[in-house]
Amino acid sequence: MFRKIKKHLPSSLFGRTLLILVLPMIFAQIITIYIFYERHWGNVSRNLAESLSGEVSLVVNYVNNVDDEQRLEKFLSSAGVLFSMKAKMLDGDEISTQISPIKHELYEDYLKLKISNQFNIYENSAGNEVLTIVNLDNGRKVLISVSKKRLANSTTSVFVIWMIATTFILMAIAIMFLKNQVRPIIRLARMADNFGRGQEISEKYKPEGAAEVKLVANAFLNMRNRISRHIRQRTEMLAGISHDLRTPLTRLKLELELLKEKLSEDEIKELSADVEDMEKMVQSYIDFVRADEEEETSRCDIAALLRGIISKYKDKLEIELISDVETQLEVREHAMQRAFVNLIENTAKFADKLKITINADKQNMHIWFEDNGTGIPENEREAVFRAFHRVESSRNRNTGGSGLGLSIVQDIINGHGGTVRMDESESLGGLKVEVKLPL
Repeated sequence: MFRKIKKHLPSSLFGRTLLILVLPMIFAQIITIYIFYERHWGNVSRNLAESLSGEVSLVVNYVNNVDDEQRLEKFLSSAGVLFSMKAKMLDGDEISTQISPIKHELYEDYLKLKISNQFNIYENSAGNEVLTIVNLDNGRKVLISVSKKRLANSTTSVFVIWMIATTFILMAIAIMFLKNQVRPIIRLARMADNFGRGQEISEKYKPEGAAEVKLVANAFLNMRNRISRHIRQRTEMLAGISHDLRTPLTRLKLELELLKEKLSEDEIKELSADVEDMEKMVQSYIDFVRADEEEETSRCDIAALLRGIISKYKDKLEIELISDVETQLEVREHAMQRAFVNLIENTAKFADKLKITINADKQNMHIWFEDNGTGIPENEREAVFRAFHRVESSRNRNTGGSGLGLSIVQDIINGHGGTVRMDESESLGGLKVEVKLPL
């Protein structure tokens, strides 16, 4: 039961808080109006009906016992002034067509208790008078007309309108204050989302709102500073190590040139290949460091970016790009280019055909890289994104690497608030890599 109700409850903090405030207010007003109607309005209505029926019965009882027309006219005239009513005798069927019958149970019940004559109750065409026509004992009829206010208390409707108006005013005030309380939370959520996408947080942002919201905002800013400091320290450390490694590698290359006369050609080639392999590894470490470098985000056409990369790999791969959607995204262009290059280079090592498909829904852009290579075992698909992990057990120079390529890809995509995962390609039979980026 509760689960069914929960499905229809608002999901936002604003909606739920408003519900907590408004529902008790509405219930309180309904109960108040109900009690007012049951007790006050019921008593007032009964008193009014009893009072009017008593006055009408007095008039009816008098005219039933008097036959003198002059006395009747004089009495009806004085009764009209005394009881705030209009009373006159009707001859035959002298009834206006501009009246319509109405039901007033309380008035009818009290009048039946006080007189034995038959009567009918009407209202005039304007709807502001109640007319009671009583059949007298002598066959004549008497018409008694009173203001409708004699049977209805106008202050009741004023009270109800005031209660409803007060409810709406209080609701409007509650909504205004709630929006002011929720706005800092929404702003904080946007800042956190932007940080997750690798975008800079404006220096103008300052924690605001309730004390608890400020506490969360300050904790978020402290976390951001710690993460930024950690990334900066890691970047500086790896950059320094990579730079220091380049110096001895350069010396080794020079020494190999000097040793050409002392060593055989095969030995020189083997040593040169080792040095070249080490240089590639150092370069991959530098690329890994660059994945964490701060770069301003800008609007970028993802399809155009991929076309530019594809043009450089036409000799190595048969590449097909399929895109029928708008591909503009707010990204760090150079970092995204590096991620795509790593994916395509990884494909070029193990396949000769690549299909890239770009699609989008309301929230994300999906980019699929499918090849006809050997693929990656299912139990290795998560591990390959770890730094320095290689599927191959050997370090073959032709297909192997430093094990950082896919780790760089994941760092860059995650830095944009996206995800990357692997599956088996149904169309080409090899590996399928899905890159999902938020719009």
